[in-house]
Amino acid sequence: MATKRKAKKRTTKKREPTLRELLAKRRTKYTPQLAASLLEWLRQGYVMQQWLDDNDVCRTSITNWRNAYPDFGEEFARAKDEGHDAIAERARLTAATPELGVTHTVTDDEDGRSEKSVTADMLGHRKLKIDTDLKLLAKWNPKKYGDRVDHKVEGKLDIETMIIQAHKELEEERSGEAE
Repeated sequence: MATKRKAKKRTTKKREPTLRELLAKRRTKYTPQLAASLLEWLRQGYVMQQWLDDNDVCRTSITNWRNAYPDFGEEFARAKDEGHDAIAERARLTAATPELGVTHTVTDDEDGRSEKSVTADMLGHRKLKIDTDLKLLAKWNPKKYGDRVDHKVEGKLDIETMIIQAHKELEEERSGEAE
């Protein structure tokens, strides 16, 4: 008797959709105009979170845009770099420009309550802004804004001489113990 062979079902593997295709299925807020707006915002050195809040966009969306649109990803990196330069320039301006502020002092003494107002430069406030910006720049872009660290070893490192010296010291210790 002849045996019947079962026919195998051929299954074709579906390819995984690309990120661009996934984003196309989901509603995305990406438009070239919105992307250009973000890039300009970053070039000015402003905080990205503020732009995200103003435009009702989440940070994950920006990461998805960078992955789905390579041109946007490259422009994003350039805009961030230009923004770092803008922050550095703004820190210099802050250092050079006094910011006047009013300090109110209230004291209670035997004669009653006295209030004193003094208008002066807000030096501590300016120092804090500058210090914060410079520390962030050093973290974000250490090659450009971080402290220069030099790991150069100068002089000769003669390993053979070091080994001979170590053997001599070991022999001296052993001969001292034998006595």
